[in-house]
Amino acid sequence: MFAGGGLSIHYGIVDYNAAVTNRSDENSFFIQPYVQVGAAYYLTDRIGLEASASSNSFPLHFSSFGLGLTILTGVTRNGPEGYEAPQTGKGRWVLGGQLGFFTQGTKPGVAYPEGQRTTEFSIAPSVGWFVKKNLLLGVSIPIVARWQEERSGFSYGLNPYLKKYISDNRLRPFVGGDFSYQISGNKPDGGYGSVQKAGLAASAGLAYFLGDRFIVEATLGRIYVDRSFYPKDQKMDQWSGGASATLQPGFSINYVLD
Repeated sequence: MFAGGGLSIHYGIVDYNAAVTNRSDENSFFIQPYVQVGAAYYLTDRIGLEASASSNSFPLHFSSFGLGLTILTGVTRNGPEGYEAPQTGKGRWVLGGQLGFFTQGTKPGVAYPEGQRTTEFSIAPSVGWFVKKNLLLGVSIPIVARWQEERSGFSYGLNPYLKKYISDNRLRPFVGGDFSYQISGNKPDGGYGSVQKAGLAASAGLAYFLGDRFIVEATLGRIYVDRSFYPKDQKMDQWSGGASATLQPGFSINYVLD
């Protein structure tokens, strides 16, 4: 049996000061809990089945259920034992990235007499280099393209980051920081032009060193602040910030080169 949970906190503010809108300034704040309970049954000493249920309300009303396969990648050793982790040696390269595709169609109706289809493709390759043992310097390049029948959108950016791995075990914590810069817009733009966005973020999590070539990471907490810059004739300004923490993170896998 196991149980876990997390908490997400967000605060944001939007300042509208433009002739193109009559909306009032906005701010938002929310706290959302997350709870998961489940059980695992091991068929062998490495392979098992895991069932879980999750909820984000209290009293608990479970909204999703899952059944998955669990594979253990190692065995427990008696007593503490250090691990050199060749992945984090000075001069080694780390490759990673994200890839996504989304499409949605709307049948003909009052809003769209001829129907409408929206398609989005995203890619964010990343590369990093260990400038010294356990200290990684890298950059990610996110690119997004969207299409509709008579309109298209785009965004691209540059996200340099710095990450520090702590301790000498296969499972070890990490802390990191990154700067993000993004440009987005639409064609035709309807006179709005493109929007630029810049931000800073700090994060912390756990990394597991799988073999000699892979790093599996889970981000457990993050805090960020960013600001959007609109064309001067719009006289509009927007900034936002937030923080989150969870015990049910997503995972990423990076490959290490010599």
